[in-house]
Amino acid sequence: MLGRLVSGDYELLLLLPSYYNIAKPEYYFKEKKNTMYLQILTCLVLSCVIPTLIQSKSTEKYVCPGFGFVRPQTPCEDSCKDDTTCKSGLKCCYSPLIKDNRPCGSHCIQPKENIPKEGQCPDSKSKPESSLWGICDIHMCDIDGDCKGKEKCCRNTCGGPVCIAPEK
Repeated sequence: MLGRLVSGDYELLLLLPSYYNIAKPEYYFKEKKNTMYLQILTCLVLSCVIPTLIQSKSTEKYVCPGFGFVRPQTPCEDSCKDDTTCKSGLKCCYSPLIKDNRPCGSHCIQPKENIPKEGQCPDSKSKPESSLWGICDIHMCDIDGDCKGKEKCCRNTCGGPVCIAPEK
């Protein structure tokens, strides 16, 4: 079961076991005083819940490139703290990769220009005719400009960004 918690520009997707009722988390505290339920809830929070922090539709004109599911090499070093510490036209972005003789970490780089394409992304519960819609370990795009033609960069049912034809 996929649970979604939204806060500001970010949403937290939770992959939960089907027996957990995300709509009524208080049920596990108020109605069930048995320690078994507290153990189940502890399991859910500490090990069974798989959170993925993803940025929802970005309204920024310039965005950092994404790297999907790449794990960072260690140790990482930051050469910037935020965009104000970068030269004009550059953005402070995190990279898990070693690139241009820089270690992983936050660095001032050339950002991508975010120009949204026309149309709406399909609802995550819909079933567009795309084999990519159900693939969970995928990161095809960061912004609409990464997609060919009229395709948009949309979050699929697992939250992975894919290029797909928009709904009208």
